[in-house]
Amino acid sequence: MSIFLIGYYGYGNTGDEICLSKTKQLLADVFPNQSFQYLGATNNSESVSRWSFFRVIKAICRSKAVVLGGGGLLQNSTSTRSLLYYLSLLILAKCCKRPLYVLAQGIGPIRGAIYRSFLRYALRHAKHLSVRDYASLSFVQTLDQATQTADLAFYQAPSYNFDTKGFSSIGLAACHLPEYRSFLTELLSLDDISTRSLVGLSFYNPKDEVFMTSLGVQRCLSVHADNFYEPSGLELSLLIAMRYHSCIWAGLQGIPFIGLAYDPKVRWISKSLGQPCIDLYNNSYSISQFKQCLHEFLENYEGYQKRLRAMVQKQVSLSQSMRL
Repeated sequence: MSIFLIGYYGYGNTGDEICLSKTKQLLADVFPNQSFQYLGATNNSESVSRWSFFRVIKAICRSKAVVLGGGGLLQNSTSTRSLLYYLSLLILAKCCKRPLYVLAQGIGPIRGAIYRSFLRYALRHAKHLSVRDYASLSFVQTLDQATQTADLAFYQAPSYNFDTKGFSSIGLAACHLPEYRSFLTELLSLDDISTRSLVGLSFYNPKDEVFMTSLGVQRCLSVHADNFYEPSGLELSLLIAMRYHSCIWAGLQGIPFIGLAYDPKVRWISKSLGQPCIDLYNNSYSISQFKQCLHEFLENYEGYQKRLRAMVQKQVSLSQSMRL
């Protein structure tokens, strides 16, 4: 019997692949010599395609335990069908009397009272329930077993510090979201950005790289699960970060960043690491707002750098609370 891992695995999203790797690492201490199967994009010896419904049912029913390993799966701001899909798997695990472990989940936004009720019901039976942020904790605070921890990417993570020499190189970690194309194009044309060396960092290949190339970014590098924890050697002075796990990567690399929050989770991680953030999801953003934010950031650069180092260590320490 193997342990069945649930997540958005196998699609090239670096954050999700990090969550898969860290989930296995964490579980190995509790279930030594245990094999794993996970919900993925294809069917093979380890992965069960999320679209092979009978295979998924069979895998859950035959598993030793079911684990929801990191990420922000439990929300319906992008898709109600996605939430219902994951809810059905949690309820199936309960029906099959399989222990459910929920690790460092980001929960919400959940729109609709009926969906919130169903989700609380499904989570009530979890043997372990930890969430990665305060907003998620407030959703599950009525459940006795709920605890707050850090994102799985911080678990036993190394961190690096460097003192930048001048303000010459900037990184961009953009999401492939066409609705923000004009804003990003205008942002990249600002004097404080266009006069400096720019590197695109793709955390979702190849989609993010293709999108950034279309914005005129000439040099793009891939950050994936195999090099996420290695020192980048890029000596970036600033990362403009849309991806949630690009913020964590910047923190571990010791690179101050400005978050561009297309989703509330990006605002939360920016705040947790003491860095400024522009909200894009409320449609009240403007290029002048970003210019003001950048100006304040540059004036207080050393303060943001010191704050980042301290807050990263706090998150790494908090991640050690993920004990099953």
